[in-house]
Amino acid sequence: MEISISKQQLIALFGAILLLIGAFLPVLSAPIVGSVSLFNNGKSDGMIIAGLAVIAIVLAALNYMKAIRIVAVISLVIVIVDFYSVYSRINKMKEEVTSKLGDNPFQGLATTMLDSVQLQYGWVVLFLGCAVLLVSAFFKVVDPTERRVRSEITEGRESPVINSALVVRKCKFCDADMPSNSLKCNACGSIN
Repeated sequence: MEISISKQQLIALFGAILLLIGAFLPVLSAPIVGSVSLFNNGKSDGMIIAGLAVIAIVLAALNYMKAIRIVAVISLVIVIVDFYSVYSRINKMKEEVTSKLGDNPFQGLATTMLDSVQLQYGWVVLFLGCAVLLVSAFFKVVDPTERRVRSEITEGRESPVINSALVVRKCKFCDADMPSNSLKCNACGSIN
């Protein structure tokens, strides 16, 4: 049994692995709390992202590229919503500290602590994983020397790829080699 993996499947696997790794990487750092990832922030978003990444790995291995579209879009929506939520909370806290501690002598300390709350590189990996999954699901990577055989499409899965240069047949009249998908012989000009 021969196992073949297309370039599109490899790209999808790479995106899903990036998404899985991104769920565990730090997305926020705070002075007292330390680094926080989507997986350990107390919400279920990290587990959902990790689950979607595992599902994408399985779908890519089985070559169900259309189903990966759904997983990629759901993952991207979750990552965008989480990013917006974290970013807006940080800005809201900074505004509240500035307005409530206007003349307080500890305003500088509170402002310094809030300024040290920063977004981390986990967001980059998460967005990159979603983007690679989307690209792999919506765009096919096709070698121009390969063609797909229509009769081999079964059960909604993509057909195996064969090299059209290797499939040849003999002309009935001049015995010259000609491509199997051609009706006219290039050597003698007859129709086969």
